Amino acid sequence: MPLDRNRLAELLNQLGDEKDETVLTAAREANALVAASGQSWSEAIATSVDAVDAPSAPAMDTGSGMAGGKSNDARLVDRLLARRDLSDTLRGDLEEFKRQLASGKLDQMDADYLRALAKRLGV
Repeated sequence: MPLDRNRLAELLNQLGDEKDETVLTAAREANALVAASGQSWSEAIATSVDAVDAPSAPAMDTGSGMAGGKSNDARLVDRLLARRDLSDTLRGDLEEFKRQLASGKLDQMDADYLRALAKRLGV
């Protein structure tokens, strides 16, 4: 069954409700909705971000013409790595992105993920 993103968004909006019963019901229904779709939460969220950001996603920034030769993506990686609340896995992924950016080989999917992550974390 395909994921009903509109319904999922409605349920997620209810998570801020003052009534605990409303929040719990919405959380359980959202979890059931994602499970019924056959996706994990990571897949559901990543797909949602891709669907929302894809039309306006900028082309990958190679850093040419940037002050100091550092791309916007490289700056995002540095700002994310400065955070202390990262898991070891995420920190490792970001270090790998940093190496790929330095060699000019970060693929578009990873660049899009990096931007979406930075946006979500408010970096």
